[in-house]
Order: sequence, then C-alpha cells, then structure tokens
Amino acid sequence: MQCQCGGETQQSKAVIGALKARIEFLVCRSCTRVGCAELFVREVSVARDTGEEMLARRLFQTLSAESADELYAAVMTRQQPAGDAKPEQAALF
Repeated sequence: MQCQCGGETQQSKAVIGALKARIEFLVCRSCTRVGCAELFVREVSVARDTGEEMLARRLFQTLSAESADELYAAVMTRQQPAGDAKPEQAALF
C-alpha cells in the first residue's frame, strides 16, 4: 500500500506471547506513519483502528491478562449463535 506521504508501507507486528496477543499494522518506510492496526487475542481479531481512532493500538499498549480475556470473551460471545432457542412463531389471528 501507499502512505499519504507517497511512501511505500510494509506490514509489521508486535507480540505479547504471555497473553497470546499480537497487533498487525502498516508502517510507512519514509515518514514512519503507522496505520491499519488490528489486534488479535488467541488468533481472533478483537479490535481495529478506525479512522482517527487508534483503538487497537491503545488496547494493545494497555493490555493485561484480564483485559485480554475480557476482549476475547466479548468477541466470542457475539460470534456464537443464541443457542438452541427457536424463535416463537407469531400468532396469525
């Protein structure tokens, strides 16, 4: 990809092995601008940088064992179906 400054970007990552967490991001070779960061916990994407908000980078900088577990659990809860519950059929009359 190309940076806003016109320089070429390269993919990079940082890892916190004890938490099974990593962040992947693009770094401009010319101006060293960082962008497009995505945070993974236990190989599951839990946060991304969006626009001006650097959510993935902020979470990675303050990540602890407890917060990593909370992020992972929150994402896994949202991805799982609501169980075996079947929707009730609406009464027609």
